[in-house]
Amino acid sequence: MRKTIFLFLAIFGIAGCRNSVISSSDGDNPYIMEWSIPEDAGINLKITGGTPYTGQALSPSIGQSINANYPYGYVLFSSLDVEIWSGPNGGGQLLGKTTINMVTKDGNTYPLDANNLIKLAYNPSKSSYPGKNPPWDSRNWFDVTFNGVPSPSVITNNGWSNGLGNQDAVATSGESFFVADYGDESGRWTVIDGAIYQDTENRGAAGSFKGNSGSRIYAVQLNEGSDSWTYDKGIGVAKDGLWQIDIRIGSNGGGDFCETFYLSERRVLAAGVPNYMDGNKTNPTVPPGREIDVMETKWKQGGPQISLANDEGGTYWNTDSAQNVQMGNWSDVGGAPNPDFVTYGVLIRDNNLWIYAYKPDGTQWYSTGAIPNTNTTYDQEGDFVAYIGTWGPNGESGGFKTGYNNFIYLPQDDPKILGKNPLDNPEAFGGKLLEIQEKSGCCTSR
Repeated sequence: MRKTIFLFLAIFGIAGCRNSVISSSDGDNPYIMEWSIPEDAGINLKITGGTPYTGQALSPSIGQSINANYPYGYVLFSSLDVEIWSGPNGGGQLLGKTTINMVTKDGNTYPLDANNLIKLAYNPSKSSYPGKNPPWDSRNWFDVTFNGVPSPSVITNNGWSNGLGNQDAVATSGESFFVADYGDESGRWTVIDGAIYQDTENRGAAGSFKGNSGSRIYAVQLNEGSDSWTYDKGIGVAKDGLWQIDIRIGSNGGGDFCETFYLSERRVLAAGVPNYMDGNKTNPTVPPGREIDVMETKWKQGGPQISLANDEGGTYWNTDSAQNVQMGNWSDVGGAPNPDFVTYGVLIRDNNLWIYAYKPDGTQWYSTGAIPNTNTTYDQEGDFVAYIGTWGPNGESGGFKTGYNNFIYLPQDDPKILGKNPLDNPEAFGGKLLEIQEKSGCCTSR
């Protein structure tokens, strides 16, 4: 007859009741658990692999998830590989990967995360030991929480020409990423055919995208500290230089949704709507910042609009030039939605800027002349960051995807553009910059 011994002890700072492993003629007793993720833990687990308990199937099996507020009642394994995701029920941002092992020490068996990302706290009040067929009927209840520092919500760099110097899929300390101002937007941005696409699907209340039926992401460097991440100057965070990207609009160019590529001043680089300084913002708690609209749809249905946004806060670049101007016709580049990617860019140098675009065949579509900064009173404190994204009315679905690819940032004195501008030297910008970078081995192919 089997005997089960229960010992109370604290191991590695986690107090709990551990089921002792008792050898018998028919082998070791299993340690069957029930795992519960509290709703306020803000995570869910996805099973990616593991080693089954002798003679039994891996439980949970590969591909299954353990979600908040839904206890998983039969957990049995020798080792379990899991992905940790933000959000209570599926999806979210990948926070980390780890392996949980069943460890036996001093005659006691318990689960232990090899990387200390997951805290497994034994809960005696919810454990059950009916005694009819121990230990097969016993259930050792564990509350599961996240021990690590939550990662920022980033858009994957993997699989597209992001221009940020890495191909990491998740937030990585010391690297640059496009991060989301509205928080977690996993599932909204998808790599398709070597480019990143953002959809305008409206998912409703449960698991819905935050904010409008669209999003806003910007490039910044991330660094992980002991208890939080910091947002720092990285590729494309500057007051001057060249910013360029390829865009394939998915709308008809008009309607309620605006597809955008623009620069906006940001004094606080950390993600979050309170830190956003749109050029037209009049919220007295967030002083407005300078904005340069390189490409926008919606406002001019026939083609792309450029604008040097002017507002009551006096942050303007120039009040006479580039004021809500349509620069070309969508028919010039095959219509809207675009059949191919179009290149858009802005160069800021010596208190002048140029806004330009190139057709899919590589020829220049348009370029402004030098537009001087005529504002002698506004002192731009924050750097520009590069934003991409699409936004539209709350609760509505646009039903299309906007593609972005081949982001480039260069300092204004980079040798590739030194002494050149897109109006006078059209051969030096657009796809030419991409060709140079591809030859240097820094970027994926177009």
